[in-house]
Amino acid sequence: MCSFIFRCIKWCIFLLWLLFTCCLAVNAHPANIAFYAADFSGSGAEEKQVAQVIHPLGSAAVNTFPVNNAGVAAQKSVFWQGGRRHIKVISLVMSAIVIISMLWIISLRRQVNQRIRMQQRLKEQLSCMSNMMFSVPWPVAVRNLRGELVSCNIRYLEEMNVTHEEVYGKTVDVLPLPEFMIREFHRDYQRVITTGVPLMRDRLLTFNHSAQSRTVFYWIIPFHGSDGRNNGVLSGWIDMTERQEFIQQLNEARDEAVAANRAKTNFLSVMSHEIRTPLNAILGILELQIKQNVLAQQPQPMLEVAHDAAKNLLAVVGDILDISRIESGRMAIAPRKEELIALTRSVALLFKEATDQKQLTINMHVEGGDRCLLKIDPHRYKQILSNLLSNAVKFTREGSIDVILKHEPAVEGMIAVSLTVKDTGIGITPEDQKRLFNPFTQLDSDKDASRLGSGLGLFICRTLCELMKGELTLESTPGEGTAVHVRLRLPAVSVNAAEHESAVPAKRLSSGVRRVLIVDDYPPNLMLLRHQLEFLGHQVSEATNGEEALTLWLMSRNYDYILIDCNMPVMDGFTLAKLIRAEELRSGDTRATLLGFTAIAQVEVVQQCIAAGMDGCLFKPCSQEVINKWIT
Repeated sequence: MCSFIFRCIKWCIFLLWLLFTCCLAVNAHPANIAFYAADFSGSGAEEKQVAQVIHPLGSAAVNTFPVNNAGVAAQKSVFWQGGRRHIKVISLVMSAIVIISMLWIISLRRQVNQRIRMQQRLKEQLSCMSNMMFSVPWPVAVRNLRGELVSCNIRYLEEMNVTHEEVYGKTVDVLPLPEFMIREFHRDYQRVITTGVPLMRDRLLTFNHSAQSRTVFYWIIPFHGSDGRNNGVLSGWIDMTERQEFIQQLNEARDEAVAANRAKTNFLSVMSHEIRTPLNAILGILELQIKQNVLAQQPQPMLEVAHDAAKNLLAVVGDILDISRIESGRMAIAPRKEELIALTRSVALLFKEATDQKQLTINMHVEGGDRCLLKIDPHRYKQILSNLLSNAVKFTREGSIDVILKHEPAVEGMIAVSLTVKDTGIGITPEDQKRLFNPFTQLDSDKDASRLGSGLGLFICRTLCELMKGELTLESTPGEGTAVHVRLRLPAVSVNAAEHESAVPAKRLSSGVRRVLIVDDYPPNLMLLRHQLEFLGHQVSEATNGEEALTLWLMSRNYDYILIDCNMPVMDGFTLAKLIRAEELRSGDTRATLLGFTAIAQVEVVQQCIAAGMDGCLFKPCSQEVINKWIT
């Protein structure tokens, strides 16, 4: 650009010199030429050249005029005055022309450079778009408004098994596709071109050169020109066959896992029933025999050991069932109105014998008042506290165990409860604390401590706390002891409501012998229940299925209590309860107390019992104290 400007400047200077020379020639006059004669002899080479330039007459013309120095001087002054004016005007005009020319040249050059840059950017954009289209690993094609192929990438040609010459400028009719698919493509193209709405969906793609159909994610998108008008469509697809097969495999694996989990749940439920049913007989008979020996003052330590072992087995079965419910999301909380302080004391008293054997003491501290009425699941609360006390007793050799219960006044209908079980045992190392709440974890902190248990206790306790919108935390120092904190926020209950709910019907509070009908298809349970009830002083009748029990009830209609096994052949317990309630309603007979009796310890079973018209549900194995609580 600089060389171009220099060339322009040189030409301008040349034109200026040429114009100046012409002006001198126009202003030349014979009288004006005379002043040169005084200064030029005409003999020198330089003078001759100048004289020749001034006038074509040359030096000869100069010599024809007389020499008049005074006139020459005057004419010389006039000449230079007129020449200066012409020179100034010409110089200004030429300078303006030169400046304007240079500005115009610079502006023109700038426009040219800008256009060159824009063309370069446009080339780069076109190159980028072309590279992008050809580098995409999926088939992509561009078609105009007539459906003719304008451009496509290599992947498109490979998928269609055609060459560029075979399809360029042609419609989809030349593609190796079934007729119905070609019609679908035409219809889709026209719809997108007409409406301007992109089309994206999954579809099945079949080629003539391939027997295998493919599942693809297909799209057709309109593209517009600079005027905003639709110029055609951009189409392509992504092969989703492998993904669909993978999703299908995942669905099948999920279904298999669900079926396996359902089978496991059913298996555990059945095994729970099958294990707890004979355990009920074992525990009940052992308990009954121990009490009879106590009355006869004939202690049998071996029976007590067997009873404790059976209880431990029952606890393991219960933990396994709980973990199954947790994994399946079926663990439920059934809150009811309870007095928390009394509930806590009752659990602590259960461990008095165990602590006495190890010469330990259990100290209970209550902060916040002598009464704490609230809604809580008593079974789950006792399960949490029992597990914490069991661990404390197991891993404490000497010292004491503190049970600290704090409750704050109700705020917005909620009571903040804090339960702490603190022992002076061996403690837990930080490494063991990290894995303590994992299922089936048993610590080796104390080689002499009993390893009875499933290793599920703390995991179940923490899960139960979370279900009750609370938390369970643990603090421990090796050699000093462990403190487990349970924090809950539970709904408060007014005193009047609690007293009203805790009221037991007069029939159950009155003393005397009760007529009890027991219904069970398992003979050992029938024998056990008979002995337990007779030990309590009640009159007992037996039936082995629901149909037989209904016949006995219709014959006498004077049973105070009916204990009904829920799962029996011929007629199950739920059907029996419904029939009895219907007959009582029809005949106006006195309402008997119906109690379910099942080995399936699940909330759903309790709900079924209540829905069938029963007054409650007892879980096998059932201790004599529980039976006495219900039948008095």
